[in-house]
Amino acid sequence: MAKTNTAYIPGEYNTGVVRGDTFSETATFITGGEPLNLAGAAIRIQLRTRSGEVVASLEGGSGIQTVGNVMTWTIEGATTAGFAVGQYLYDIEITLGGSTRTYAAGSFAVQKDITA
Repeated sequence: MAKTNTAYIPGEYNTGVVRGDTFSETATFITGGEPLNLAGAAIRIQLRTRSGEVVASLEGGSGIQTVGNVMTWTIEGATTAGFAVGQYLYDIEITLGGSTRTYAAGSFAVQKDITA
């Protein structure tokens, strides 16, 4: 997932997982035509119900890994197995150099697993 966003409105990216599967995606954020260097960044991602209840909360070292300008976020299958099937909301908030910005947001679909 590469997002280009020069405004201060988060780029929209919708994604999801089959309940019980491990979810893992990588992202590179482009600002001013260049990849954002994530060295020293504090990154937070929350997955919430539409009513605002937190379903999952990820932070650097706990579900979020960065190498250079690439971020990988992972939710283990044991965790997604506990998610109810449905649509959730998430965003990716990055604090770098004392400034906090939400770079991406969207819906996160959890589909029913067929093989249990």
